[in-house]
This record gives sequence, structure tokens and C-alpha cells, in this order.
Amino acid sequence: MGWINTLHALVEPPIDLFYKVLPSKRPTQYQIQRTQIIAHRGDHLNYTENSLQALDSCVKHGIFGVEIDIQWTKDLVPIIFHDPSTKRVFPQNADVYLKDLNYSEISLLFPSIPTLDEVVAKFANRLHLMFEIKPQDWMDDSQKQTAKSILQEKLSPMTVGKNFHFLFFREAECSLLIPEFIQHSFLIAELNMYAQLNRVVERDMKGLCCHYALVTPKLRKQVYLQKKQLGVGYPGSKNAYYRECRLGTDFVFTNDALQLQSIKNETLKQL
Repeated sequence: MGWINTLHALVEPPIDLFYKVLPSKRPTQYQIQRTQIIAHRGDHLNYTENSLQALDSCVKHGIFGVEIDIQWTKDLVPIIFHDPSTKRVFPQNADVYLKDLNYSEISLLFPSIPTLDEVVAKFANRLHLMFEIKPQDWMDDSQKQTAKSILQEKLSPMTVGKNFHFLFFREAECSLLIPEFIQHSFLIAELNMYAQLNRVVERDMKGLCCHYALVTPKLRKQVYLQKKQLGVGYPGSKNAYYRECRLGTDFVFTNDALQLQSIKNETLKQL
């Protein structure tokens, strides 16, 4: 949906500016501690997105969790990378599609791309992991079943819901998750918020995620009446962050995690 990305690029800057200058009261200690900060692709402003270094920086700065992306190699090794190809993140290298290479080839060409194994081994008890399941339309049904079993095995050292959750834009990605994982997943909505919330309720998923400017009071009320959780992206200013804390948002996904964590720490000192 390229047109949605274009729309976001056009409307998000003025929206963010509006909420940046819109005054917001300081949240209570309970409110600011309740709303958890999730670093979008780790500390990607200072390190390569989704890299071990980007995640380690979040640990060092006391950030609650990270949103990272799961892709799959040709030989069905789950790796942490956002795009289906390497062109955007590694423009200096030859562009390759991850699905076309075995992991042994990818590890030689792009050694900084971590495997899911590496992330679990290093961060299982140090960060809350929000895994976005990326579309794998190239997989046939047999490969999806294999991938589902692999994912379950790789994540077995952790407890779903306590240590990690899942995110996805399309329900088709449920084919890569066992039922227990689906129940601890968030559906990411870009349009049709109420229809998407209905799907969350029907499938007994954990909650809904969307841009913070799209969350109306009515939608927020419906989310909580259904006993679901709400995640929003991507507030980057003090006022926008304070607003989400006061409104009871569960997770704030942000591209400015270090800045928001600093605001959180300073606010807690003042309370």
C-alpha cells in the first residue's frame, strides 16, 4: 500500500507538530509507569535498525521493550530484518532478496543481520520483544507449517505475553503463528479502525495498534470495554508522550525512544 505510506509522509509532520505544541498536563506516577516505551526497530537513530547494537543500546538506557521484525531465509532461518530485500538498509551492497538466499550466504554478505536465536539468547530477559511478523507470500503451505514449528521452538525459552508479543498488518500472517501466539498478538490498523478492532475481538487477540492521531475517544473506550490493549505510534515529543500516558495507552511505539525514556526518568524524579 504505497499510497498509504505517501499519505502518512504528508500528514504526519503537521500532526506531530500540532501535538508537540499542544499543552499536556504531567501524568501521575502510576500513569507514566503504566505506559511502556517500545523502541521502533531498536535505537535505530544511532545504530543500524534491528541490529544487536540497536537493541543493546535500549538495554543500557533502561527502555522497556523493542519492536523488531522477523523475516525468513530460503532455508527457513528466522532473522531480524524489516524489508524483504537489503537495498534500503545496506545501499552500499548488492541488493538481494532474503528469500532467495540460505542463511549461510546471508551471514557472509550481511554479518550484522542477527538471527532470532541471537536475539533470544542475548535479550530474552532484558527487553520486552515485540515481533512484527512480515508477509511471507512466497512460502507454500508446507513451508509455513515448518516455519510455524520453528518459531515456536526458537521462542520456547520465553513466555508469550510476559516476555514477548506479536504484531502484524494482515491476518494472513496468522498462518505463521500457533494459536497461543495469535492470542498474544496485536493487529496494526492503518484504516477502518473499528472493523480492525472487531477482528481483534473475534479472534481473541491481545489488542490493536495504530497511529496515535487516529485514536478517537470513542475508539479508545471501545478497546478498553473489550478488555483489549492499545499501542500507538509514533509520538516523539514530551506533550504527545504525556498525553498518551494520561489517556492510559498501554504501549507507545516510538522512533525517539531515548528521548522519551529521558523524559520519563526526569518526570519520575519530579513526582
